[in-house]
Amino acid sequence: MGMGREDGGPAVPVVISLPSQVIADRLAALAASFAMADTMEELAISAQEAIETFIGAEYNGLYLWDSEACGLRLLYSVGFTDDERTEAEKTALERHPGAVFRSGEMLHVGDVEADAEGTESSPRSFSVRSRLFVPVTFRDEILGVFGLASPHPQRFGEQDIALLRFICRLAGVVYRRIIDRQEHEAAQVAIQAALEQANAELLAVQADLLATNEALEARVAARTRDLEDRNTSLKAALSAVERTQEQIIQAEKMASLGQLVAGIAHEVKNPLNFVINFAELSIELLGEVTELLGGAAEGEVTELLTDVVDNLRKIHEHGERANQTISSMLMHARERGGETVECDLNTVVREHAQLAYKAVRALDRSFFVDVEGDYDPALARVEVPLQEVSRVLVNLVSNACHALQVRAKEAPAEYCPRVRLSTRLVDGRVRIAIRDNGTGIRPEVRRRLFDPFFTTKKAGEGTGLGLSMAYDIVVKQLGGALRVESVVDEFAEFVVEFPLVREEGGG
Repeated sequence: MGMGREDGGPAVPVVISLPSQVIADRLAALAASFAMADTMEELAISAQEAIETFIGAEYNGLYLWDSEACGLRLLYSVGFTDDERTEAEKTALERHPGAVFRSGEMLHVGDVEADAEGTESSPRSFSVRSRLFVPVTFRDEILGVFGLASPHPQRFGEQDIALLRFICRLAGVVYRRIIDRQEHEAAQVAIQAALEQANAELLAVQADLLATNEALEARVAARTRDLEDRNTSLKAALSAVERTQEQIIQAEKMASLGQLVAGIAHEVKNPLNFVINFAELSIELLGEVTELLGGAAEGEVTELLTDVVDNLRKIHEHGERANQTISSMLMHARERGGETVECDLNTVVREHAQLAYKAVRALDRSFFVDVEGDYDPALARVEVPLQEVSRVLVNLVSNACHALQVRAKEAPAEYCPRVRLSTRLVDGRVRIAIRDNGTGIRPEVRRRLFDPFFTTKKAGEGTGLGLSMAYDIVVKQLGGALRVESVVDEFAEFVVEFPLVREEGGG
């Protein structure tokens, strides 16, 4: 596009049609010109020549973002006085260049007088009828704005817009390259200065070290002796801590055993009462038999003997029940672990859950829990490390009961404390889930749940080793996993999973 002039009037645009090959050659030359630009001055020259050659706008300027000044700087301008250039640069962010820079969108005003939204302009000595602003970009980064203006309406057509976009992309590539080089050079200078400073400081330190070498050697020797003495003390303290920790762990085992004993005392008391009562009754019946034998009342003797036999059967039945309870306690309390026992794992889960629950009830007779079970028949006869599994079960169920106790004190009357036990055999691995509808576990507590000595119970109510021991047993001894899922004030579920030693009938 070129410029013509009417008689007595200002210059008006004249469209000149050029062959496409000529345009392509000129665009290639334009790109080559920008590619050779290596400084801000060369970039300004290339940009100005491109506008003059391809568009010929009466007024134009290239605004580039200056990160140090945090503003748009005019790299060059055409048609501005010095004062106008200074004012345009000062107010750029408040006018069209700033709006285009922030939005990244082109702004084309074909006729200022017909622009319903109005226009903003810095004071200048010439009138403007049409404007065109296009962002200068490199990839997705906005680096500046190219602005064109003309005293003629509809001065800039689609071809001008396309050419200006092309010029802006070329300018963006060059400006980004210049910025990168400047930043690289600045970084190199800073690195060099830092290296020189570090080298100077190192030389100073070396000189100081040489001057005070003997004194330092004496201080190092004294410090070494002090550290050796402290190391000896620390080793002794560490041994004492380890012994104390072992004692605490043993105390936790005894506390766990104490929970079982409370439940077992309740379980044993009832069958022993039956044994005592039926034994006393049998003694009385035998006395009556003796009297009847003297009277030779055969029918009455037979009836009394039948009652005695029934009583003895009941004595035997309840004695066996007490014996089984005591056996469970001994199995849990036995010091030596790691042995596998063939058992009905479902029964083990059910009985140890009941023992843990009744141990809690022994301390709080008002506490009741609905214990539900969902057991896998495939676990009716399996070999498991019974002692370890029992300890884990007692700890987890005791914790569940504690959470239920806490929530029951605050919940409405219709709240029903519930523990749900389930067992599954999946791909040769035992999975035991213990779920309660208690207080749940807060996220900040959950992160430390298996840490030794961490507890949410009141002082004197827990050592903080129960879950830590359970985790060590499941993960380290059984080679399994202990996971927990929870929603605060809804539920908490612990899932124990470990490989099965051998199923009944397995190899």
